[in-house]
Amino acid sequence: MPLTLFWQTLGRYARLVPIALSPRRGRLAGRSVRHYVVSVLLLALLPLYLAYHWLGLLLDEVFFRGYRRVRIVEPVFIVGVPRSGTSALHATLAEDGRFTTFRTWECLFAVSVTWRRFWWAAAALDRRLGRPGARLLAAAERRAFGAFDATHPMTLQSPEEDHFVFMPLLYCFILVAAFPDAPWLWRFGRLDEAVAPAERRRLLAFYRGCVQRHLYAHATDRRFLSKNPTFSPLVAALARSFPDARFLCCLREPREAVSSQLSVLHGPMTAIHGSYRVAAFQKRLAEQLAHYYEHLLAVLNRLPQQRAVFIPAPALRGQLRGTVIATYEALAMPLDTAFSTRLVELDARARAGQSAHRHALADSTLDEAWLRNRLAHVHQRFDFNSKQPAPAGHAPERLRSSA
Repeated sequence: MPLTLFWQTLGRYARLVPIALSPRRGRLAGRSVRHYVVSVLLLALLPLYLAYHWLGLLLDEVFFRGYRRVRIVEPVFIVGVPRSGTSALHATLAEDGRFTTFRTWECLFAVSVTWRRFWWAAAALDRRLGRPGARLLAAAERRAFGAFDATHPMTLQSPEEDHFVFMPLLYCFILVAAFPDAPWLWRFGRLDEAVAPAERRRLLAFYRGCVQRHLYAHATDRRFLSKNPTFSPLVAALARSFPDARFLCCLREPREAVSSQLSVLHGPMTAIHGSYRVAAFQKRLAEQLAHYYEHLLAVLNRLPQQRAVFIPAPALRGQLRGTVIATYEALAMPLDTAFSTRLVELDARARAGQSAHRHALADSTLDEAWLRNRLAHVHQRFDFNSKQPAPAGHAPERLRSSA
């Protein structure tokens, strides 16, 4: 592992301490007792978490250097705005046996080959002992993830967003809920534009190494599948780093997507900080989501045909099977017979399912007129009510020229 990344991570941690504990005015995080207690606890635990991951990455360079020779062939990236159906699409494509994707436990606890092999061995021993550890882990899992059932159901074994692999670098956007005043976390939300080229290359090289580790650990030549709405602001860098990659971009009507994301983050922000500058935080987050829309439409429509497709949210809600088949065709990805049959069952399940998450833009502090005006040009360039995937190469001429 490059020493530069390690020293940068230490530097970010050193900066987090005053950012989290400073009582200065004007910051996004509150100054309640809850905020300081939670911040101190997180700052105490982070060095242990970082040491755990960096030890695994270091041991990989000693015992599993073969991961560097792994070829990544035609990976598939599911991107888009948050709350637009990316999780449902990810879970569906993960059923295609020709794909391999990160599971939650791998993202959080086994970025390295070393820790994957260790935990696999521990699980094998646990099975021989009657699975006492598995039962204890299942109880802990229900307690840890139960609060997310309405907004983002997850288990340790479910397919998950692999942006968590950036946690060992303290460059994972999810950390913005705990440290909303860390400037580099917001820069990640504009990585293609706001991050220096050298740093961007290091970050993408690190991510590429994590994907190689995943393929090496699973000893597979299957196609890599990734789902990350937070990768939307770096699709240009991804397209350069993975020149044969395919992009599936999920888009939802902005008012609905922004409302949902603000609602999802309000709970964690309140739980961590007690109080926070709600209006300022929500405005900054909405501005970032607006950039997602603009950046995705601009970058993906510059890619060659058969490399990107836009999927409106209604296309996933009402006709999952047809949408997936059309998406595979648009990207020249052959449809496996077994997966095609499986799609019938998944489609029926999707039609019967209904999100328990209830939200409204009126519940936020965001001005609806501002959001409408801010994204008026995006509405003119994309039909959010369409029920059909739209290959990027078939975008309207005005969209391609404005990109």
